[in-house]
Amino acid sequence: MIYAPKRFVFIHIPRTGGNSVTSAVASSCAGKGIDLVIGTLPPIKSYNRFNRHVRAIGLKRFIPEWDDIYKFAVYRNEADRIESSARLVRMDIANKVYEDKTCSPGWKGLLLSENPEQTMRDRVARKPCDYYTRSDEKPSSPDLGVEMWDFVSLSDDWEEICKRCKIPYSPLPHLGSSEGF
Repeated sequence: MIYAPKRFVFIHIPRTGGNSVTSAVASSCAGKGIDLVIGTLPPIKSYNRFNRHVRAIGLKRFIPEWDDIYKFAVYRNEADRIESSARLVRMDIANKVYEDKTCSPGWKGLLLSENPEQTMRDRVARKPCDYYTRSDEKPSSPDLGVEMWDFVSLSDDWEEICKRCKIPYSPLPHLGSSEGF
């Protein structure tokens, strides 16, 4: 989640290039007088509105100018999101991330569980992209005005996204992605 007051909100859907978007936006805005709230916290009940993967409906409750600012997210094919989550687990196991002092207890538990790849695939499959951008669990739920951009063409679309966000352009890095955008 990224919130730039009076400008935009980015809904960070897991495994859709959100860390790359966050890095590019931070680079674009640093030192330019553009205030940002960047959600980097894991889900913690009392701070859930600042969770990196908070849903749009949760943010709408706290952003007074919701209807007047640009809102966007990145969509990725669900099968690709699911496989990307399994690759992340494999990579973190290979790198023994669970031994790092900064590894959260929840992530460590998943990595050391009996079938971590399948557990992660199941978690991602339970929450499709539109789960993060609609107001409730029903497909007919009201539109919250979040524009969806395709992961596949994100690099090509990035300059236009920056314009709509009213921020300077900064190149979009390909963080955490073996397949790029």
